[in-house]
Amino acid sequence: MTPNWKDPFWTNPADPHISTAAKTLIEGSTRPFYIVQNPAYSLVLKDNVWGKALNRIVVEQISPEQAADQAIARIKQIFDQWQ
Repeated sequence: MTPNWKDPFWTNPADPHISTAAKTLIEGSTRPFYIVQNPAYSLVLKDNVWGKALNRIVVEQISPEQAADQAIARIKQIFDQWQ
């Protein structure tokens, strides 16, 4: 997209909203969401794996390590089913 960023539309100081957003994208470091790298992660988000782990820590008072281990096991299970 480098040629597009040279268009004056993106750097026009008269419109601070577009120029600020463009500056962030041009100069900043961006990275894609995990679901772009592996679509199985969308199922991890849908299943709310990490939210359920936090809930178990707070409500059921299990250790964070145990909740993390269970969440990681669930994530591995989702990824294995995806393949």
